[in-house]
Amino acid sequence: TNQRETLFCDLSTATELMGIVQIIGEALQSQLTTKEAIDNLVKELSFRGDVLIVFDNAEHVVADIAEMIRRCLFQAPDITFLVTSRVKIGLPEEVVYSLQPMSVLEGMELFVCRARRQRADFLLTKENRAIIYDIVHSLDNLPLAIELAAARVSMLRVDQILERLSQRLALLRGPLRNPQTQTLQQALDWSWDLLSDCAKSALAQLSVFNGGFDLPAAESILDLSHWKAKVEVLDVIEALC
Repeated sequence: TNQRETLFCDLSTATELMGIVQIIGEALQSQLTTKEAIDNLVKELSFRGDVLIVFDNAEHVVADIAEMIRRCLFQAPDITFLVTSRVKIGLPEEVVYSLQPMSVLEGMELFVCRARRQRADFLLTKENRAIIYDIVHSLDNLPLAIELAAARVSMLRVDQILERLSQRLALLRGPLRNPQTQTLQQALDWSWDLLSDCAKSALAQLSVFNGGFDLPAAESILDLSHWKAKVEVLDVIEALC
């Protein structure tokens, strides 16, 4: 049997449809710069048969991604798309797979792996196992936060890292020598910027809850009446999720 061709496309630098087309073209090793670039791209993909295209970091261009996929599905039905996104694409053919958080044990393994990049002699021991467990648990098993915390073992003991987690964002800032490192603060800012103004207002209001909330609780306090278009609380909560 023929092996399926896979194309990986990192969309973090794309801002519109043509940017997406150019990234796919680079994955195909094709130059697509003409006005007919999209049509030429879809035509070339249709000739390739069974292809898997992976779109990574698609949140900020979901409308353009939807247009690209719609065209491909119509003219090149053998193509399969895998999209990583915090926002649904919104196509009828879309199947959503929700990724669950890491387990504490997976988080501990990640911490040790990243810590060894800073200190080759770093080991998981009986003495530090419980502390690393508490670090990972305190960071809600979030991979980015765990990696940033583990990067501090070059200067701090694991018990010192745990003590400083009360000031999370100060501890988890990326190293100054690598300005391209995405810090936790930048990740939060980026997620906030993805929200609509209505969703931002709703999230700000929901911040009064401590320890989570259910839908009836959200409906009891959310005031979205100041928006011109009628907004349903259920739709806003779904968008935030």
